[in-house]
Amino acid sequence: GRNIFIFNNIKTNQTLYSLHRTLNNNDALKQHFFMGPHSVPRSLRKDLWAPLLSVHLPTPQLGLKIFQHLRELKMLHLTQWSDPEILKTNKDDRRKALMDQKANSIADLAAALEYEVKRAEGEGKGLEARSVVIRWAEPYDSEFAKSWPERV
Repeated sequence: GRNIFIFNNIKTNQTLYSLHRTLNNNDALKQHFFMGPHSVPRSLRKDLWAPLLSVHLPTPQLGLKIFQHLRELKMLHLTQWSDPEILKTNKDDRRKALMDQKANSIADLAAALEYEVKRAEGEGKGLEARSVVIRWAEPYDSEFAKSWPERV
């Protein structure tokens, strides 16, 4: 639970979360959302999935809480659309828009970290400065989030 790895599909920009350095086929397929025929593959092609980032946390409990937040926020994005205009688009465009999860995943990570840092400070268990480390495959991806907690 001290490490969270986020993988990105290089074709569709879908994201998968893992507690391990490599993707486990069964665990990863459970994270895929059914959006119509051929939207969930039978198995993962390892050549289509690249590491997006890795998060290294001070405690396993914090890592598991953030991992749970990320999975819940991902399901919210897939099931509750904030843009009513997406319903007016055709099925293929809607599927592509819903599969493009890279920006949402990075923003969700920033929000989950911010929430957990504030919760820890409220309980009197503040985190040490720079105790959360994020290693980016592409550093410019960090700009998808509006802000990051000071402890990151």
